[in-house]
Amino acid sequence: MNRPILAAFTLLSIAGLAAPLNAQEPAPSAAPASKQPAPSLKAGDPAPAFKVHSMLKGAELAAFESGKIYVVEFWSTWCGPCIASMPHLSKLQAKFADKGVRIVGVNIWEDDKLDDATLAKVRDFVTQQGDIMGYTVAYDGPDKHMDKAWMQAAGRRGIPSAFLVDGTGKIAWMGHPIMLDIVLHEVVDGTWDYAQGPAKITAARKQFEAAIKAYEQGLEAGDAAWNEAMKSQPLLEPMFKTGRYEALISHGHIPRAVEMARTMVDEGTREKDQETMLAFLAPFLESGSVPEGFDRELIVKGVDAGAAIGDQSQPGPSMVRAQGAWLLGDAAKAREHAAKALELAKPEQREAYQRWITELENKFAKN
Repeated sequence: MNRPILAAFTLLSIAGLAAPLNAQEPAPSAAPASKQPAPSLKAGDPAPAFKVHSMLKGAELAAFESGKIYVVEFWSTWCGPCIASMPHLSKLQAKFADKGVRIVGVNIWEDDKLDDATLAKVRDFVTQQGDIMGYTVAYDGPDKHMDKAWMQAAGRRGIPSAFLVDGTGKIAWMGHPIMLDIVLHEVVDGTWDYAQGPAKITAARKQFEAAIKAYEQGLEAGDAAWNEAMKSQPLLEPMFKTGRYEALISHGHIPRAVEMARTMVDEGTREKDQETMLAFLAPFLESGSVPEGFDRELIVKGVDAGAAIGDQSQPGPSMVRAQGAWLLGDAAKAREHAAKALELAKPEQREAYQRWITELENKFAKN
């Protein structure tokens, strides 16, 4: 089902409708890896020219300015992991703006036919996202310069993909944007090692993943492994705390999960942080149930706070409230919020919303 993209609230993630944040979508017509030419663009090489069809948000960018740091991130409107990454990119832009960092999201692979209608669709999407895309946005267009000179040249076959350009105009790193935090810190500080940096990130990522898996063995084992991972690379903690939270829930460590959830709700509410609220609610909306012993009042608080962050003129917040009501067993209230979402949806979106609502009602009826 081709669900509508929800402006002002990234429901693709909050409802479990997209792949995990660290997933990538392949190019629609990507050839098998064995048939791909060897990458000609590598870390340490001069960054290719920045040349796009249209700038959709932010000031024009004709060339990379010496002394400035750039993140060029590739995305598409149909890519769930790309949409899930947007709040994270916005937080990074706000955090590093005074350090001379500029994040630019470049739309590629949007349609087979990259015509005026495609550009209008992408422009409308960007407008609807508002502050969710709190960074510069551009459209590659029919010439596909950015796709060819960056993605294809680097052998990158999935999105979202990010390239970090350092102050000398060289590619410092390329990879999934979820890992940008540590790289940005070290590039800004001047401590990034082109040769050893990627291996260090890979090792730290594996350590955090192992720590999350350790919760299968028990709370004590999981906490011990997590603390060791934090000692080695604390900057990666934000990228893996959601996995830890989900592991606590799935392995029955509910009291600790509730403690963590309260912190997430308080922080998300105080900072109006959509990413945190998405992370808090996702396990329940994905499973369609609340585990025994979990604080149901906290679910209510989280749903209300999460929905309040979004643009109330859009259907997204009403869909958050509808799912929350279904989750907590109030089907009548859920239908009321779902009807409001349909009322707010654009005419061309309503059929897709109605199918989604029917799916949700059937899903929650089984739990």
